[in-house]
Amino acid sequence: MGLFTKLAKDIFAAFDAMGNPRKVKNEEALTWGTEVEVILNAAVASGALVYATKADIDADLAHPANVGGWVVADTTTANNGIYVKSGASGSGSWTRKANLPQGTNGEDGAPGSSDVVGTSASSVAIGTGSKSFTVVEADRGWGVGARLRASSVSAPSNWMEGVITAYSGNALTVLVDLVGGSGTKNDWIFNLAGVQGAKGDKGDQGDTGPQGSAGGTGAAGSDGAAATIAIGTVTTVAAGTPASVTNAGTSAAAVFDFEIPKGADGDGSGDMLKATYDPQGKNADAFDRANHTGTQSADTLTDGTTNKAYTATEKTKLAGIASGADVTSATNVASAIHGATSKTTPVDADEIGLIDSEASNALKKLTWANLKATLKNYFDTLYVSLAGATMTGTLNLADQLLQRPTIEDYAETINALGTVGASPTIDLESGNVITATVAGTAPTFAFSNPSASGKCCSFTLILTNGGLETIVWPASLKWMGDAAPTLNSAGVDVLTFFTVDGGTTWYGASAGTATT
Repeated sequence: MGLFTKLAKDIFAAFDAMGNPRKVKNEEALTWGTEVEVILNAAVASGALVYATKADIDADLAHPANVGGWVVADTTTANNGIYVKSGASGSGSWTRKANLPQGTNGEDGAPGSSDVVGTSASSVAIGTGSKSFTVVEADRGWGVGARLRASSVSAPSNWMEGVITAYSGNALTVLVDLVGGSGTKNDWIFNLAGVQGAKGDKGDQGDTGPQGSAGGTGAAGSDGAAATIAIGTVTTVAAGTPASVTNAGTSAAAVFDFEIPKGADGDGSGDMLKATYDPQGKNADAFDRANHTGTQSADTLTDGTTNKAYTATEKTKLAGIASGADVTSATNVASAIHGATSKTTPVDADEIGLIDSEASNALKKLTWANLKATLKNYFDTLYVSLAGATMTGTLNLADQLLQRPTIEDYAETINALGTVGASPTIDLESGNVITATVAGTAPTFAFSNPSASGKCCSFTLILTNGGLETIVWPASLKWMGDAAPTLNSAGVDVLTFFTVDGGTTWYGASAGTATT
């Protein structure tokens, strides 16, 4: 190490350490020259007298006038410097004239501790959401909004990463949005982390690998079952159409369907003679119905003049009619209605039969929805609006508007949570005045079932001993004044909350505190 801030061989070098050409910087040359002048002047003036303290130089007057001396280690920094002796030897005094020149650079010190790295022994489960830690090293160089990674020292693949939402002294809260691994750890080390970059584009598909070598020949299989052949359908198609055979089965169980073209029409004319169609006198065998024992599909029959074919749906309807039934008989109709299955609660789409007196007594239907609407309109003409009533049970408005009421002597339901644990939920369907006590467990509160967006929903929390533990409030909560209130560790705090957007954002404030 030298006496100078930078050496001449570096200041006036033609190339830098990387081999790049360099120019002399005037400010570096000026500093170097000034340091040379100071050291030369000090050397001339010093006379080689050096003292540890000002008391030491003041006690040594056995030197002639204008002798120089240095004080280099006085505990009062202002006493260190270059002095000149006045007066004859044995008398006079020392007068400080200048500061000491810059000394030689000392040895490199040990690396200092980082103020952006911290540790914690807090037992915290890996997962997303708000996480609280007690940091061993207070007041690290972090701020709210900075991004931290908390890693397990013993298992670095287990980590959490997120944005600092609160940090003061040793108390740190991080809103975790990225995790690795799982489990609960208590050996955390914190490092600043960058924001995760966007997902990169998909790379090009790699080349197809070479085809693998063929596998060995497998063992011969057992003999299969003998193949079968069956005749399927035989269809006569138009004359001139090519004949075809189609296998409708499988290779082992073939079913051949044939299409055979019709032959060409003959060129004869006149009536067909009996000698032609019954040369052996067996016409009864060929034409008498009694000798036809096959079946004919009803699908191919056509309606006659008197007798008609009917469909399967029509057959089902006929089968459901009792023998001798008469639908024009009131007794039969009443019996059918009475024997039908009962339905306890009708729905809007259910239908009721009626006789339309305005349409020549035609049979028509009426839905349950239309019946209810008609009855309501009719009853509204018979009964006046409710002028006053004494309720004997719960009146559930089901989130409907209660407009312009005057309320007297009212009360609100209390939702008493008692002593809360780690994850208490304030359910607003159970009441809008909540009481809770904190004792021994740091709670993370959640709010549920607020009114829908566009309506103001509020509640009051009467919290006992809330200052005993570090309470984690929902991330959607914004405190008045941008800071959570300091809670009473031996008393009661009254806190109020409200939201106008269905709980997307909550606002909170302290209404007051009382010491027990």
